[in-house]
Amino acid sequence: MGWNRSRWPDSVRLALGLRVVIGLLMIGGLAACSVRPSQPVPTFVPPLTPTPQPGEVYTVQRGTLSQVLEVRGRVVASREELLFFPLGGYLKALEVQVGQTVQAGQIIAELDAASLEDQLLDAEFYLQRAQGDLARAQTVSETLSLEIEALEIQIEQEQAAADQAVAEARGELNIATAELQNCQALLTRYQKAIAPAETEVRRAQLAYNQVAYLWNEAEKQKSGEGVPPPGYAQAVAALESATLKLEQAKDSVTAQQAECEAAKAELALKRSALNYRTRIKDLEVGRLQAEKRRLEKEQEINRVTIQTLEEEVRYRQTVVDRRRQRLAQSQLRAPFEGVIVSVEKRIGEELEPYDPLGAIADPSAFRVEATVLEEDILKLAVGQPAVITLDAYADTSFEGTLTEIGSSPIVWQGKNAYTVYLDFVDPAQVPASIRMGVDVRIQVTEKEDVLRVPVAAVIRQGARTFVTRLNEDGSLEQVEVELGASDGQWIEVLTGLREGQKIQIP
Repeated sequence: MGWNRSRWPDSVRLALGLRVVIGLLMIGGLAACSVRPSQPVPTFVPPLTPTPQPGEVYTVQRGTLSQVLEVRGRVVASREELLFFPLGGYLKALEVQVGQTVQAGQIIAELDAASLEDQLLDAEFYLQRAQGDLARAQTVSETLSLEIEALEIQIEQEQAAADQAVAEARGELNIATAELQNCQALLTRYQKAIAPAETEVRRAQLAYNQVAYLWNEAEKQKSGEGVPPPGYAQAVAALESATLKLEQAKDSVTAQQAECEAAKAELALKRSALNYRTRIKDLEVGRLQAEKRRLEKEQEINRVTIQTLEEEVRYRQTVVDRRRQRLAQSQLRAPFEGVIVSVEKRIGEELEPYDPLGAIADPSAFRVEATVLEEDILKLAVGQPAVITLDAYADTSFEGTLTEIGSSPIVWQGKNAYTVYLDFVDPAQVPASIRMGVDVRIQVTEKEDVLRVPVAAVIRQGARTFVTRLNEDGSLEQVEVELGASDGQWIEVLTGLREGQKIQIP
């Protein structure tokens, strides 16, 4: 909130007008040179204060006496950031100028990134090649898995068929073995039948010999043919029958022996067939199992290859991402919506990493930054009121409040000083003025209802102080006064004057 100065004399308003014009011209020069915010903020001539001017008559009255601390400062955004590239290069494009409003993410400037683009193309090529190698290795792995699965099925089927063939051969061998055993048992029985048959032949032969002997003796005595004796025919028949049975028994043995030999040959054949089927089974199944083991080993090698290629793809992807990020960093974008308050570089200039290109500020929130000498810092406290006058608006002042006092000293004009910050009481009434110089008057103490006169009215003669009083008859008289506190514009009068008296400003 400002105060109206229309009550000032014409000379004062003229002086103010001239100083406002001078201030505006200097601000125009500052804007033209604002591409280098590192240059010091120009110090403008402070505006005149509304105290009586020389020759004027002032009526002594009571009022408020405020002890103030006057400092210089500038308007700064509450949020302001330097603009820079995190990498070096030549400035290729500059898309903004001082005072331009930009949106968050809007491109502000670009570096010449031809080498970065080439590096990205190389990285993408090696990534695609690694991805192709990985895809081929994965295809091989899938093929091997299918082949191994097919072999497992084939081994299972082959094993089942071979087991069945071996079982059949073993069954045939068991049959041949049983037949041979039956044949041998029958041969043994036939062989056992020969001995009784031979005994029977010998018995029949003995009986026949006896009958034949008796017949021969009888015939010798009779000297001629005779009739066989009784029992002869029976003896002959018994001998022939016994002989026939013996021959049959021997023939049976011979025939059975032949059958046993055939059964042995059949058994040997079946045993050979069983051995053959067993060997074939072992060979074929073993061959398939060996092929499966070979494929499994190849699969294991391929699995290691895939792991290696996956690591390479991840590495190549990281390289691509990093180079894309670096390429993206060749474009400088606005970090937030705001106003470009400075531009320090020109197209074609070489920039080092993090070399400031300019600055951006958020004009929606701003405050005053001022510098206070160390000798005055103890007078300040957060919450103290202040009057702020912008250099370009010297006829209007704005109320403010001290909100922050720096904790660490800085060197300013060869002396220790501190940075303090003030907020405007009504920011909506303050025109856009980021980085504009300001005069700040911070109220340190305040005395109410004191008799006061302008400081300019005091005449000092050694240790004594006087003012020029205008008497009722129009004459002027110097009267000695005792003075008290002063705020730089007004000074307290302890003795020597009364309220309502008039004095002249020398």
